[in-house]
Amino acid sequence: MANATLNIIQANYIKEGTLNKLTSQSIYLVYITIVGFIFVDLPLEQYFGTIARCPNLITAPFIFIYLQANLKQIVPVKLAKYYFNYSIISTVASLLMLFITVAFVTQGSWYVYAEFMPVKLVKAAAYNFVNALTIYNLYVLFKFITLEQLYKVLFYCLAFLTIYGLVEMFIDYPIPGIHGTIVTDDNKRLQLTTPEPVTATIVYSIFLSLVLYLRSYLKKGAFFTIILAIVGLFLLLAIGSKGGVIFLVLSILLSIRKKLNFKVVILALITIVPIVYVIFETIVPMLLVDIEGFTSFSTRTSTWLAAFAGLIYYPIGQGFGTYLVYYPPLMIPTCKWFSSVIGIPLNTSEMEYYIQIGKYLGAKSGVPNEVMFNGIPALVYLYLICKYHVQRLKQLPKRTINILFSFIYYFIFFEFLFIVTLETTYYIFLPILLIDRLLNEYPLDSKVKIIETEN
Repeated sequence: MANATLNIIQANYIKEGTLNKLTSQSIYLVYITIVGFIFVDLPLEQYFGTIARCPNLITAPFIFIYLQANLKQIVPVKLAKYYFNYSIISTVASLLMLFITVAFVTQGSWYVYAEFMPVKLVKAAAYNFVNALTIYNLYVLFKFITLEQLYKVLFYCLAFLTIYGLVEMFIDYPIPGIHGTIVTDDNKRLQLTTPEPVTATIVYSIFLSLVLYLRSYLKKGAFFTIILAIVGLFLLLAIGSKGGVIFLVLSILLSIRKKLNFKVVILALITIVPIVYVIFETIVPMLLVDIEGFTSFSTRTSTWLAAFAGLIYYPIGQGFGTYLVYYPPLMIPTCKWFSSVIGIPLNTSEMEYYIQIGKYLGAKSGVPNEVMFNGIPALVYLYLICKYHVQRLKQLPKRTINILFSFIYYFIFFEFLFIVTLETTYYIFLPILLIDRLLNEYPLDSKVKIIETEN
């Protein structure tokens, strides 16, 4: 079905002109959306907070309104429904925590660390709502474009990231206007269009894997595919994220463990050998420096454990905004407990500084952060979302290239469990939305059928 096109049978409540307009304009809206995903460090963050790092905050609501103005109904999208329900439940729980905090903990004060808790609550609660809009928009828009068109969007994004990364190797600091993150020194670690190398690794890995998948699926030239894979692997290693490189190897091994054959083993070895070389030559020395002072290790480990320890005291979560009241007192005791368990004195100076100034508080990765904010409801919804991803992946016809999807899922899971936060990471929805597109499940409702036919 490489050259498949989508023919939409008109429903009695949607005019033919409207369908034609959506068909012709959807590709531009997809470009606007996906290209925006790769810019996740915009200077707007300095004025409106982390949620403004990515232009999707602005574009997603407008695209949603445009689609609804034409479709006249809500399209059932299961994954979007999960996120929408999660946003409602987490917001209600956070409002409850806000009431409890102001009434019984802060003695009527709405501020903590000079932060107005209701404003912080609104900003944090907006993430999952925007996630729901983003998934919904792309799910609907993908109905009206071909796989070839989607491939071009992803390829152009990958090409831009690749060129940007190669240029970044020869400049001292990130390009102004694209980055809001303040860089104080030049450590020659690439961050592409993201705030840090660890985020750059997952952004680039997702776009590279999806492009390689579609090139194989659409039967495009093998020679250029190989060149693209080599350049992509080189750039991933040049980024030099410690955790990212280690999780690359682990994700590759897990994704191929049930699909071993000669071709897969050879490709895996070709990929893993240079990664392992970089791990021993570059990553291990960097880790030894971190471990020697135990500062970064202590902070990451303690904040990770403290987020889950908070479930004991705050089963519905510590709340958006109000977590600044409840989370800091958990950090140092958790670190001391962990230090006693492993028998090694850990450095708490970094955490003590963060607690003093009220900045960078929270777990340093996405999953524990969600648990800290929303408690048990976060675990429930994360389970439902992961289950949905796995079920959809299993529905794909069994092909060797599906290993790329397995790799992406494992890599996303490890990254967000241990080292990457979830804020403005809209690009992580692309793999599952592409799978949904490949499975051709795109009915608007019983009156509108979308049929895939060969050209």
